[in-house]
Amino acid sequence: MANQLPLNCCFITAIYQEGASPRPSTGEDVVYLLISPDYFRTMGIPLRRGRLIMEHDINENLLPVVINQAAVKRYWPDRDAVGVFGHLNNPKGGRFQVVGRITASIARRCPRSTCTLRYRP
Repeated sequence: MANQLPLNCCFITAIYQEGASPRPSTGEDVVYLLISPDYFRTMGIPLRRGRLIMEHDINENLLPVVINQAAVKRYWPDRDAVGVFGHLNNPKGGRFQVVGRITASIARRCPRSTCTLRYRP
């Protein structure tokens, strides 16, 4: 299950790296989907690193996210993004942790190439 049709567009937000001063690239818009744990299997999207989102990922204080390779190149080009923390919307916004990485973009018509996915029960 997802908050959008699989090939439609997504919600838009911004990602800020935790512990880093905001840079122009960190405040740029990114797109994201709210998904269920079976989304990747259903869509045939392979995991490249880390883990997928699971049913027990329901901690409101720390949102689990799975990002694509475009997000890795844009936000964490010099390190492994799995395990890093960040904030959504603004530098003090909702806290997230990257738990996994996929290669491809999810939504065919996303206006931006970076998709961040998180599970919300």
